[in-house]
Amino acid sequence: MLDAERDLSDRSGADAHRFWVRALDRLPDDPVTHQAVLAYLLDYWFPLTSLMPDTNKMIEAGLFIAGLNHTIWFHRPVRADEWQFVDATTPSSNRDRGLATGQVYAQGGALVATVAQEALHRGWVDRDGVAVTPPT
Repeated sequence: MLDAERDLSDRSGADAHRFWVRALDRLPDDPVTHQAVLAYLLDYWFPLTSLMPDTNKMIEAGLFIAGLNHTIWFHRPVRADEWQFVDATTPSSNRDRGLATGQVYAQGGALVATVAQEALHRGWVDRDGVAVTPPT
């Protein structure tokens, strides 16, 4: 299970976001179901990648993150009910938009997918909940 609060409060300012994901329950053997579930999991966690360069500046309660577009290239069959390692970076993060790219690897190390997603960041606030200008 991922811990978003711990991940964001690291405040390292790194442009990388590495994490493991999987569905909690066993899924049917339908390959399309596994691709759809992996896409859902990535859409939830992947947009955090473009925030990584700004985690040492000001990310507090009230921040809204939305995926604007999301592309996944599946290279081989994937089991979304088994652990997948995501190695993501952000080549661009500027004020209220960011781009994240990355690779998804199966437990055995095989590359199963390549991902790109643009995210929108709104609602930057300081520790007192006062709206502030996003970092540049």
